[in-house]
Formats: sequence, structure tokens, C-alpha cells
Amino acid sequence: MKNERLKFHYVFMFSLLSLFSCENSLLNECAKVSEDQNSDLVCQGQERAIAVLNQFRSEVNPNTRSLPDINIKSVKSETYQIETSQQDARTRSNISNPDTIDIYTIVFEKDGKTGFSILSPDERVGRMYAYTEDGSISDTITNKGLALHLNGIKEICKADFAMYYTHGGDSAVTRAKGIMYPNFMEFEWAQTEPFNALFPKLCGGKPALAGRCTVAAAEIIMYYKKKFYDWSDGGILFTSNNPLTRNVQSNNNTRSVDPDSYDYKLLKDHFRITNSSPAAVKNEAARLMYDIAVLLKSRWGCEVHYGDDTRADFIDAEEVFGPFLGIYFKKTYPERYRILEHFESNISKIDKQKMISHIALKNPIMVQGLYSYGPIRAVWLYTGVKFRGTTIDEFYINWGGGGRSNGWYAFNNNLGYVPYEVLFVNAVNPDGTPGGGTIQ
Repeated sequence: MKNERLKFHYVFMFSLLSLFSCENSLLNECAKVSEDQNSDLVCQGQERAIAVLNQFRSEVNPNTRSLPDINIKSVKSETYQIETSQQDARTRSNISNPDTIDIYTIVFEKDGKTGFSILSPDERVGRMYAYTEDGSISDTITNKGLALHLNGIKEICKADFAMYYTHGGDSAVTRAKGIMYPNFMEFEWAQTEPFNALFPKLCGGKPALAGRCTVAAAEIIMYYKKKFYDWSDGGILFTSNNPLTRNVQSNNNTRSVDPDSYDYKLLKDHFRITNSSPAAVKNEAARLMYDIAVLLKSRWGCEVHYGDDTRADFIDAEEVFGPFLGIYFKKTYPERYRILEHFESNISKIDKQKMISHIALKNPIMVQGLYSYGPIRAVWLYTGVKFRGTTIDEFYINWGGGGRSNGWYAFNNNLGYVPYEVLFVNAVNPDGTPGGGTIQ
């Protein structure tokens, strides 16, 4: 059964890649004057899909009156069969089993970058499954987390149908607008150059990758450090005089890591860092990234494929956030000190409401995801949510790839991929101080 499921998901991903590779065939078809009724239906479907896309864009940008135009490059659709349970089928006499749904892939350009969305304009669901303004479906080749999410689309369709028919065919439930908490994470760092400049050169003379866990931890640390410095108006924080020593995995040498030794003020406004960034910025970011990787006890790797990448044990993130974020607030505001909650469970017990509550308070959520049909895992951040109050919501995801493919993705709390471990990071609790509030 597991092999059959894996086979299905590989076929599904191939279908998505096929959709993405077709640039303008359907657009050209719609541009022709044709008496073919099927062609008219194709055009109508595309128009509905683009309307769903524009509506979603307005919903996730609630404070923007006039959204910048996007240039639609291609629109492609596929019809999928969805097996619904007999119990769901009995709730409405005219349901067909299996049912069908049209899923559209729209490729567009915005501000000189290419993005994509995967959605369904079906009146029963009206769902956005994926939306990014800088990315490609082919990124799934190198981004395991993105693959996990896209592999779960058909399962989400099935859950949407079940919800729709369970509520007597009321699309107001599945199409609910919901509550929007926009993305609050500005840092878009990566595990490649220039961030991995200090990593051991184990990859044909090139440095090892930093690792997704390292990137996620670094982004969280910088997110709070920026808040701290902006809040204190550039004032000096404190010196702990408490450096940490750790063995480096590649050579077992001892390295001293001092969380207070980095120029956070220099880094705090550099949300993206490239090889063309100032040398001082690149060097400081590389030093911070390497030391975080050492504290995570990272096992170095050269490839992005599972098993060949740089890996770390998720629970070791606690050893990073404590020294980098916790000491200052524990010392200054002991009654408000609450640095980390570790939540490890199977998917059926993940408290999604708690996730949404943290996002509402602008606390980043660090997630390790597992593919439910295989040993694939990845680490990412949840930093925004479009909450519908159903089993499915859209979360803003930061993949740790320099901003590549960051965007909104549908999340189902009981099907498809598995966010197996979750770290709720809340470095300081409230009353006008930086960070978020307390989650009970």
C-alpha cells in the first residue's frame, strides 16, 4: 500500500510539472475566435481561475488599496478524480463517486519575477492550494518541504469535498473568507553562498550546505534581534560573558560560540544577503550561520536531496534559542520569560489553533515536516495565516531558500504531509515589549 501511495504522489507531481511546462497553449486558444463550445468552456474556466487568483491576492494584502498588476504567462488545467466516502456521498443524492475537480496552475510575472499559483475555482471549494510571487513548481526538485505541500493537494481536495457534502452542499463553509494575519517575517536567508562560506569544504572544494534547520533558526534569531534593537532605539543590550563551547562535527575541534559577539545591528536590516552584498555583512552573516550550525550539532552534507544534505536534530534548536534569545529576557524580565515550547506529536494531535494564536501575536513557528508515505523531511517557518475556521487553512511559509517559493500554501491538519515537530518561539511576552504575547 505504501508503494502504491508513493507511486501516486510521484505521478501527481509529474502532472504538476507538466502543467507548469506548458507556457501559452491555453491562452493562445482563448485568444482565437472559435465557435467550438469546448473552447468557450476552457476560456470560462480560465477566467474563473484568474478571478480566484485576484481575489486571493486582495485578501492576503488587506492593507493595500491597489495591487500591482501581474502579467499572466500561462493558465493550464487538469481534471482529477476524487474518491469520496460512502458516508459523504449519502449526504447528497446527486453526488457522483468518484467526483471530479478542475485544478488550475497559473504562471505569472510580478516585479520582474516569475511566480505561480495552484487553485480551483470550483464553486464547491474555491481553494488556493499554493501561491508564490517568486518560485517555480520545479523547485520541488530541490525543496523537499515544497514537495511535501504540493503532494498533499489531492488529499486537501478530498477533505474539502467531504466538508462540503457533510454540510449539505453549503459552499459558505468551504469558501469562507476567514481571518487574515499577514506574513510578518522579512528575513529571507539561505543555506548557500554567501551564508555557508565558513563551513568545511567537503564538497569538491566547496563548503557544505548550511542546512534548512540552521537557516530557520538564524532567521528567527535575527527577527527578534531586530525587534530588540529597534525597540531599544539602537541601545546596547548586554554582555553575558558566557560563551559556549561545542565540538565541530567534521573535525571534532572545539569551537567557542559567544551569542553576544555578533554585530546584530549591522545585520538587522539585511533581509536578503547575496554575493553582491557588502563584505562586512556577508562575513558576519556567515559567522553567525556557522556557529548556529555548530550548536545544532549539524552533520554536514553537500546535496539538497534527503540523506545527502546538512542535517540537524530538531530538538537541538532549544540549545540555540536559549543562549541567543533567552538569557537577555530571563535576566531583565523574569516574570515575562517564556522562550520556547516544544511540541512533538503525530499529525492528529497537532494543535493548529495554537499555531494560529502564535502567528496572530507575530511569533514565528518552526516546523519539521515529514512525508507521510516516505522518509523525507524538511524544516520551514510558518509566519502568516488565512484562517477559515475549518480543517484547512492557508499558511504563509518561509522555506529558508533566500525567499525562493515563499508564499501561501494550504494546510490540512490530518491528511497528506505531516508537520511532525513544531517549535513555538516566543522570546518575550508583551505589554509593548518586542515579540509576541503569552499563549496559554
